[in-house]
Amino acid sequence: MKTEELDILQAKLQQSSFPKQQEELEMLRRTIEECEETLRSSKEVQKKAEEKYKVLENKMKNAEAEREKELKAAQQKLNSAKTKADAFKYHSHGSNVVHTPSTDRERERERERERGTLQQCHLRNG
Repeated sequence: MKTEELDILQAKLQQSSFPKQQEELEMLRRTIEECEETLRSSKEVQKKAEEKYKVLENKMKNAEAEREKELKAAQQKLNSAKTKADAFKYHSHGSNVVHTPSTDRERERERERERGTLQQCHLRNG
């Protein structure tokens, strides 16, 4: 009799919601595992993206500094060329040329105009 009762109870148990609940629980566990894996993967992608961002940010800073160096070097070359041109003009006219302050001011104004033109050129190209 006890064996029959046990068989009946097992049959009722299988017909009850318990196996369905176990199946649902297992599905939920798999879903949780998949979500955790997706989260880990997303964190890795985020970390790599942040590293790339830092690299690009540093490259931009370096490019900006390099551009400033090039601009200063170009300005120095320009100033040097102007000085040489002024010296050539002075020597070609003879040593009896007197430079008045107004001539020096005019020369300085011309240099300022050329610096502005050079900077505009760099801004357009940079």
